[in-house]
Amino acid sequence: MKKHLHLLRRKAPGAVALGFGLLLFAAWAVTAEEETNPAANTMPSSTATNTNLARVEIPESEFVVPTSPIQGRDPFFPLSRRVMVEFANDTAKPVKAAPVALTLQGISGTESKRYALISGRTLVVGEEAEIVVGAGRARVRCINIKEDSVTIEVDGNVQELKLRPGL
Repeated sequence: MKKHLHLLRRKAPGAVALGFGLLLFAAWAVTAEEETNPAANTMPSSTATNTNLARVEIPESEFVVPTSPIQGRDPFFPLSRRVMVEFANDTAKPVKAAPVALTLQGISGTESKRYALISGRTLVVGEEAEIVVGAGRARVRCINIKEDSVTIEVDGNVQELKLRPGL
């Protein structure tokens, strides 16, 4: 410990004195506050109420994404028009999603409880699951399982998947 203190004194003698001075000042400030304001040390009782406090209403933030340079710009990239171009294209009609390519790989179980293997996921009637398709995911709900086909609902669209002949 003495070795490290010696190095500190030799390299930065002013830093040691400054640190010690700040410590003394903080201790003096605390004792001065206690002497001038004795009520600062006492805890308020749980029965005491303070009726002078007013309820502060915190305003809710509103954010508007600019669609033109007149409305504003990105503060981090002021020369960029990326945000304005993205939102200008939002006025176009939504494109209907193409049907998801799922494969019925097999059907098993008894007549009362059938299982369908769809793109690597096993489902029963009424079950819902997310299945990885290509680069995305599709929300699939199994509606009905027959002898050689399965009726499913994929993101709101009803599809019927059939087994390959010979399976």
